[in-house]
Amino acid sequence: MGDRAVVIFSDQGDDTAAVYLHNEGHHIGEVLDTFFDHEAAATQSWNRRPRFDDASYLAARFVHWVLPEAGGSVGIVPVDHTEHTMVRVHCDNDDKPRVEQWGDV
Repeated sequence: MGDRAVVIFSDQGDDTAAVYLHNEGHHIGEVLDTFFDHEAAATQSWNRRPRFDDASYLAARFVHWVLPEAGGSVGIVPVDHTEHTMVRVHCDNDDKPRVEQWGDV
């Protein structure tokens, strides 16, 4: 059985996108911190801002970034998906998103 997680990207209180990961549940906080650091560094090298305030864009970037590491075990699920480790990424401003975690942690 995998170590599943669902990461919900939220914008101004509205859940926008949900990403399912088969094997990242118990260390999803570390995975997201590494992703946020990667996005900040990558966009800085492109002379752009990281767009941490755009939930749909950030969810798409996260899928692109995590896919090679996840071995293809990534998917998009309904936002109201409620099983496994749950994480909400609050994309409310340009700052590094705030992560809220609950569920089977």
